[in-house]
Amino acid sequence: MVAITIPERFQGVDRNDYIDTAQNTLGKLEYFDKPKKMSLLRQRDNAVVYSVELSAASAENLAKENIDTVMKTLENRINKFGVAESTIRRVSGRPRILIEIPEEQNPTQTLAAIKTPGILQFKMVKMNAMSGRPWSGQAGSAEPKSDELPPGTELRYDIEGNWYVLESDFFLTGSDLKSNSAQVRRGEFGSPEVIMYFTGDGQRKFSEVSGAHVEELTSIMLDDVIQSAPRFTEKISSPSARITGSFTDEEASYLAKILRAGAFPAPMKTAEERIVGPTLGAESIRRGQLAFILGLGLVVVFMLIYYRWSGTIAIMALIFQMETILGVLAGFGATLTLPGIAGLILTIGMSVDANVLIFERIKEELATGKTVRSAIDTGYSKALSAILDSNITTVITGIILYEFGTGPIKGFAVTLIVGLLANMFTAIFVTREIYNWTYYRRRHLEKLSI
Repeated sequence: MVAITIPERFQGVDRNDYIDTAQNTLGKLEYFDKPKKMSLLRQRDNAVVYSVELSAASAENLAKENIDTVMKTLENRINKFGVAESTIRRVSGRPRILIEIPEEQNPTQTLAAIKTPGILQFKMVKMNAMSGRPWSGQAGSAEPKSDELPPGTELRYDIEGNWYVLESDFFLTGSDLKSNSAQVRRGEFGSPEVIMYFTGDGQRKFSEVSGAHVEELTSIMLDDVIQSAPRFTEKISSPSARITGSFTDEEASYLAKILRAGAFPAPMKTAEERIVGPTLGAESIRRGQLAFILGLGLVVVFMLIYYRWSGTIAIMALIFQMETILGVLAGFGATLTLPGIAGLILTIGMSVDANVLIFERIKEELATGKTVRSAIDTGYSKALSAILDSNITTVITGIILYEFGTGPIKGFAVTLIVGLLANMFTAIFVTREIYNWTYYRRRHLEKLSI
């Protein structure tokens, strides 16, 4: 139930008009039933209190949407590229979310990312009436007691223990930042700092406050801890703000990740933490590795027997392609589980398909009596469109899987997309260069091993 109080100062106006305005405003809210039912509750202190109720169905929809938002926020914090193979799903019939992270190397930081609410607020540092300076002090110095604080202020601390007396009201929040905009970069003296970018409305509010409080301090708080307290030396109309401090690279990266993911719409608590050994999935991983080895082995044997030396060139390009894919996935911090292995196996098939198209075109050109060099050039030229068509359409499918999939599906999509891009590069350029090194220097070569 939401209580709406009409204080005494409104007794002299037409209350019905005021109630109509309130009803119209509430009518635009998403979760309140229409029409809004408001009833007189009681007289209190010459004020009239009315109420509007939230229906059970609306409350259920609100809870469901909050859980969906929490799941999306967790996904952004834990699995930015979709290759950590994490599984985040709702427990049926219960207000719980189950998170499974394979091969976690830093569980402490991951748990912190899960538990951190991520509430960002900008608050002004209170000016000390006696000194005329911002009311703050170093860690360990005498700080004001609670009964000494003026109304509408609060005592907060930064990450190094320094204290500040802040205005209780904030003038900016995380909702005033552009989504996924926080970045880490090197500051003037080489230390890491976090850059945030405002929305249009956030930039306007920041500009107004900075102009009205020149030579005063503002605090940038994350979950009630002051991350930075810069001084306004002039009116700032910049679309960005910096968080500086004694950050390590890891701390700055963690802070940027929390800011990019945004705050949870509702408080969360950890119901259970459990570490599961690899025994349960060891057999599945072993079978996946066996499938990968068998698939690669059969492809190698087929290419060597059917295409002879040209098949060897294809195998060399395939090895280069696998190294490229694994290198890119390692850069993303990927965990190679079953979906990732499936993506690699599919990539091997696509790679062979591209080479088969090229080799068959070359054989057709040789059958017409063309020279080796001319047949190679024409074969690559004619096979190019077919290779691009097949790979690009599959990349588009992978992009759709990544955009709408979650957890393992995203991991499969990333592996597939990276593999296909590497496949187009190796099939079109790498094998061609190997042919150049092998055959083009022998200008009078009359036969091609294919």
